[in-house]
Amino acid sequence: EYWRDWSSDVCSSDLVVHTGTQQGVDSYSAFYDRCQQETTMKRALRDRHVTHVFVCGLTLDAAVAYTAVHAAQEGFATTVVLDACRSASKEEERARCAELERAGVRLAYAREVPRLVNEGHLDEAVFAAKNACVASCIEQQTCSKSYNA
Repeated sequence: EYWRDWSSDVCSSDLVVHTGTQQGVDSYSAFYDRCQQETTMKRALRDRHVTHVFVCGLTLDAAVAYTAVHAAQEGFATTVVLDACRSASKEEERARCAELERAGVRLAYAREVPRLVNEGHLDEAVFAAKNACVASCIEQQTCSKSYNA
């Protein structure tokens, strides 16, 4: 079975962000569409006092990468879980992973996630909170956002 309706598995506390709701507008990121319109992701994470974001899914070289870069740009300590992702090609995956690292995104494997979560890395949380504060101040002063990943 390639497709399953997961909607019955969603709890009332789960965050559901709808993307790709405008016809003809690509939405590779969970944070912004191609026209730089925000989704509800950033506000929902900040409202929940989230400082760390773990990203996985299809495809690493598009949606996962855009989401991870935008999360880092918004001041979240961001990790891509490599073995929970797939790419269109190994060459694209290698190139995108290098770009992610340059953007400050951590690359990890699923077996490392419990340790990363449990360690809590206070310094990362403080750094992420500071970046989120700076990003919020910048956001209030400017309208333009880069979509480059």
